[in-house]
Amino acid sequence: FPKHDVRSVKEGALLPREERESKIFYRWYPQKGGAQAFAEAFARKIHPQTLFVSKQAKRISFEKRILYFRDGTKTSFDVLVNTIPLNEFVRMIEEAPSSVKAAARRLAYNSVVCFNYCVDREDITKDHWMYFPEKKFPFARLYFLKNFSKNAGPKGKSIVSALIAHSAYKPLERNIEKKTREALFATGLVNRADRIDLIARQDIRYGFAIPTLNLARDRGIIQTFLKKHQVYSIGRYGNWEYSGIEHAIRDGKKIAGEVCEL
Repeated sequence: FPKHDVRSVKEGALLPREERESKIFYRWYPQKGGAQAFAEAFARKIHPQTLFVSKQAKRISFEKRILYFRDGTKTSFDVLVNTIPLNEFVRMIEEAPSSVKAAARRLAYNSVVCFNYCVDREDITKDHWMYFPEKKFPFARLYFLKNFSKNAGPKGKSIVSALIAHSAYKPLERNIEKKTREALFATGLVNRADRIDLIARQDIRYGFAIPTLNLARDRGIIQTFLKKHQVYSIGRYGNWEYSGIEHAIRDGKKIAGEVCEL
């Protein structure tokens, strides 16, 4: 992602398009397989006997250095790298002190519903995604996956993903899919003559970490405790931060180097 200073952010919001400072950047995306292609590429470099999937952690003993799974199995560890949501991870730790548990309970987040639509018309926009801060739109963003890769959908059609955030402070509205569909018409990107099919709904419990005033302090309390036990919690959920695929790859590479030096 490009890095902007305060001046360029203000100019981007306030100046007419032709007067804004243009910053061109590139975003790499797999031609086939979507984001899953990243995981599959890494998996090919790992010996199959050392990679276990569909395992769900249940509890962790720092004293015994054992990780217990819900299927009744367990494994020992010397160094542990975690990407489970930080609040849930702390609840699994048998030796977590009350101060760490309290900090974990204060971590705030919202949840996300994503409706994925197929529009029976190609190239409804050239953009990759759009933001919709206005209250009249139930979604915060729209993504157009075929603009990332033409292989992300059928020929002659467009794929539109609508992201709706909700929380205890902003509950999900009733009939949200119907309202989302109507709001798509209001954007002007699609019209009522278009055939629009809902192809998938995704409910994501942990959508975005909310940057509360005490987040840095609470995250610091947890991470300090974990590192004392050679446990490293990283990534969007493990470090309770806003980040994307490129940041996850960077964090994984960094922690792998650090662990190898221990």
